[in-house]
Amino acid sequence: MSRDIRGIIFFGKRFVSKRKPIRDDDQPAPASLSGGYSFVEHLQGLAKQTTGRKGERTKAHLVASTAQYLEKHGLKGLTLSHLYGAAGINVATFYLYFKNKADIVNHVIELFIAFVPQVDNPAQQELRQLGRADDDPYGSFYISTLQLLHLAEANSGMFRCVLQSGAEHDDIAKRWLDFSAEFWERGARRALRAAPDQPLEELRLKALLLSGMVEDFYKNYFVFEHATYKAAWDNHYQSKVEIAMFLADLWYQTMMNKAPPSDRRRWLDISGELRETSPWKLERKSS
Repeated sequence: MSRDIRGIIFFGKRFVSKRKPIRDDDQPAPASLSGGYSFVEHLQGLAKQTTGRKGERTKAHLVASTAQYLEKHGLKGLTLSHLYGAAGINVATFYLYFKNKADIVNHVIELFIAFVPQVDNPAQQELRQLGRADDDPYGSFYISTLQLLHLAEANSGMFRCVLQSGAEHDDIAKRWLDFSAEFWERGARRALRAAPDQPLEELRLKALLLSGMVEDFYKNYFVFEHATYKAAWDNHYQSKVEIAMFLADLWYQTMMNKAPPSDRRRWLDISGELRETSPWKLERKSS
């Protein structure tokens, strides 16, 4: 039975999951240490840094090449030969590290779920400092939304794999939903600190509803690339920072029960200061 996997929403500061490591030897380091928003590049960086026995290096390379294949081709029609072939090894070597195709695919997806909340790109840190986002609830919503725009763009294939796997495997769905629930709670409590007059349960319900609505945007725009859907957004907004501001307005108005601050467009100017140095692709489209 298919199911929705909700809540890929960030609320400002980096959140590191409290879940136990999937496998101690393969748990990814914080993404800011080895790359930007791309999960594949993150794993490739870890593979290059892996030292020690040859077997450890081979396994790290196999995991990275599998993620690269899944990002590009997805799960449809996937065979075991695709995976060990992409890694440049034979099937006997593959079985030294994983039991079967499902074993390595689930492992990579679990690593991706662990990777998502750990991303704290240097550009995001700089943007938070320039705008003093820790003292500005709207800034927290804006930075979180902008971060997810780039995560979704850089990892659309992996997000697609999570959605497809979650629809077929209860364990994957549960991990993702548990992970999402922690974000809803943290987001609701973050809003509560800025608007203490609102009941926590009401904020939780708002966060849950908004996360589902906004996730539909990310799925249609980045993951499944619905042409009509993308055109509707692209014809109205000229850059990702403007889309992020629209979504931040939605979050702020709903969670805070008031209009966005009049000076909120300063975040567009602050973002502009990072265009030359950051990997965020903040440039406007040519007219």
